[in-house]
Amino acid sequence: MLRRFNRLMEQEMCMTPERVQMTFRYVLGSVLVVTISMTLQIPIMAMSLVMLFFATQENAQLTFISGRMLICGASSALLCTLILFILTDDWPGARVIGMMIIIFAGMFFLRVSRWGVIGYQVAFLGSYMQTLGDTTVSPDTLVRTVLWIWIAVIYPIVLAIILSRYIPAAQPVRQYCMAIRHNWQIIASTLDDIRHYRRSHFGGMGVINPAKMNRYQHFAFMDNPSLSSHIESLNLLQDTQDMMEAALLILEQQAETTWSEEALLAIEWVQQGCLRLAEITPGKAWPTIAPLPEALVGADLPSSLHTIIEALTSFGSFHHVPAPQPQFSVPFQPILARDWRTNPVYPRFALKAVLAAFICYLGFMSVQWPGIHTCMMTSVIIALPSFGASTHKGWLRLIGCLVGSIITFFCVVFVVPHIDTIVGLLLISLPMFALCGWVAAGSARISYAGMQILFAWSQILYGSFGMTTDLTVVRDRLIGILVGAVVSLTVYHFIWPERSETVLHVVFKRLFALVGETLRQDYRASNYIANTSALARNAKQLIDEAKTEAEMTFLEKGGMVMRRHDLRHVWKLPGRMGSLLHDVRHIQTLCRGAKVSPEINQAVDVFLHLIADDIAQFSINEQDLQVNASSATFLGQGHYLRELYLKQNLTGNDGVVLSLCLNIVELMMEMVRHNTIQSSQSIFPALDENT
Repeated sequence: MLRRFNRLMEQEMCMTPERVQMTFRYVLGSVLVVTISMTLQIPIMAMSLVMLFFATQENAQLTFISGRMLICGASSALLCTLILFILTDDWPGARVIGMMIIIFAGMFFLRVSRWGVIGYQVAFLGSYMQTLGDTTVSPDTLVRTVLWIWIAVIYPIVLAIILSRYIPAAQPVRQYCMAIRHNWQIIASTLDDIRHYRRSHFGGMGVINPAKMNRYQHFAFMDNPSLSSHIESLNLLQDTQDMMEAALLILEQQAETTWSEEALLAIEWVQQGCLRLAEITPGKAWPTIAPLPEALVGADLPSSLHTIIEALTSFGSFHHVPAPQPQFSVPFQPILARDWRTNPVYPRFALKAVLAAFICYLGFMSVQWPGIHTCMMTSVIIALPSFGASTHKGWLRLIGCLVGSIITFFCVVFVVPHIDTIVGLLLISLPMFALCGWVAAGSARISYAGMQILFAWSQILYGSFGMTTDLTVVRDRLIGILVGAVVSLTVYHFIWPERSETVLHVVFKRLFALVGETLRQDYRASNYIANTSALARNAKQLIDEAKTEAEMTFLEKGGMVMRRHDLRHVWKLPGRMGSLLHDVRHIQTLCRGAKVSPEINQAVDVFLHLIADDIAQFSINEQDLQVNASSATFLGQGHYLRELYLKQNLTGNDGVVLSLCLNIVELMMEMVRHNTIQSSQSIFPALDENT
């Protein structure tokens, strides 16, 4: 378990160009917020810092879009709060009812609209502002406090938009180019390690995944539509990278103590080609790749190295001609979901959030402990569509607050007594801002914890305009978060529960259909490359989505119904589907180039169609989340291909294709349930190393 945790931390905390530039923006923005708030004495600096982190997105386009929505949500929350205070000045019961209506409206809008962040902001800030009515006696003071909150929320959002616009690394086109360069440099570095017999730790770590690369491409096209004329070449570049990554993982495992001269020459040639691809700048001349050395034509190389050479050669021979009339437009999407009036899931979700918030409000008001008002905010913050996602965010909020509180306690006791200027305060804050920014710039697994560490830190050190040693805020905040998380998760678990498992079934159903469609593609057709590239991109997005939902499903079932090892199959299933897709595309590419014999070509064609028919009938069992396969017609053809491989002792492309087919059979056997096909062991005995 410790080894798995270490690998997870290496993967989540690894360095990428996006992470570095986002951390820089977080740190710079945080320093400016502290300086501005201290100079102008703007209260609630902790809220300002959190809003800066919320508004800062991966590029300038997305920061501008999210910033507008956050400003709109904050202004709407302010307006609703002031109107409610005016109407219910002498009627506390009506104010509580109005507060619950605001939370309901915000949470309902969060579920039904693609602009849901506005509803989230209304519910979050609305609930926070309304709690001030119970602790503030003077109406004038109450209105001033609410207006100060609005200012403290708005100005860091505007600051984040300005910083992202004028920092070059945040520009979408530049960011896309940096991501391309980063990925190809990592691949080239791994090849260099393999060539010089150094231990390689590739494993896909540090490489920006295809889903994020597609996002970069989308925003780059939004920022500069003329780049869309190169979309075919850029998509082929991404497909080449994906195929090389998958083959590189296999080559890494096959690393030999002594490479043959041909293998060393091939690895060096591929490495130089990757370095050339790292120089690609969309919109400028495409770099040329040196032709394959004659010594490598027909050379006996590992199949994974053959795959890498084939992918690089195919891209090098592609004719990069921009489209004559580049057109890029964002497709119109309705603001509200089509079933927002009829689907009962949406109002149920909002009612659950209202119930959790009301229980928390009633609790801290009944015990007259306003310091734990964060329980009510927690009930709104972790309100997410599925119970697993809510559990994940609740844990991140609690762990982040705990880590931030421990660090803050250490600083307050040992460091703060020796500081008497804002310069000293900023010096001890810079490492903390960098840590929080680095975590917040990570994946969705850990990013929210970075904001909570920051909030716990700033709640103490920036709770006033002078130094403080009051640690009761840490205690109250931790208790409030714990109470809010327990209440919310209890409500979401027992009342109209929404399970990630349900979403997981839908995602896998779509993924199985998409893989089957890819298998049925006619690789002889002229539009084969365009069709399979689009299908592969969609499949990779579904695989990433399936991995996320599988993790959320574990949070739902892991500690209650199923043990960890019972879910290992569904965790591995998306990766196996990705490996199967890679092998299929490699087979189709070799067959398309007429590089295999007609007999093998025909046998493989039948085999792929049988695999497609079987995958189309896959389903996920509801009890143990394993694959149900109603048929296994591919086994007969698999036996035939194995006998063909062993009897004729095929080499070259014929041997590579049959070896890949046998790998696919192994993957299929690993994916299906043990009680569907009688033996869970491989139908093949151990083959030699060339298989």
